[in-house]
Amino acid sequence: MAKVKVSKSQKIRDHLATMPRARPKEIVAALSKEGVAVSAALVSQVKSNRRKKNRKAVAKPASATSPRQDALGINDLRGAKKLVDQLGGLKQARKALDVLEELT
Repeated sequence: MAKVKVSKSQKIRDHLATMPRARPKEIVAALSKEGVAVSAALVSQVKSNRRKKNRKAVAKPASATSPRQDALGINDLRGAKKLVDQLGGLKQARKALDVLEELT
């Protein structure tokens, strides 16, 4: 069976998963014992990218004042009322909408 080659960055991420507060020099020393030669700069870069990714993953709550995409505004409701009045009532407007739905 062939060995699966793991990248240096993945080795660093694996080590950070077990010891998230480890300093770059500590990680370099630990990985060198395993026979993986990495620089402190690479460890710092992987740690930095990990923090950036974690920040992006945090979902920001939607603003309470921002309207939903499918929400009707007051102008939409006024236009709908005007249409209902022009068609002679709600029953006629519903019939017209049913016919329109069949056409599309």
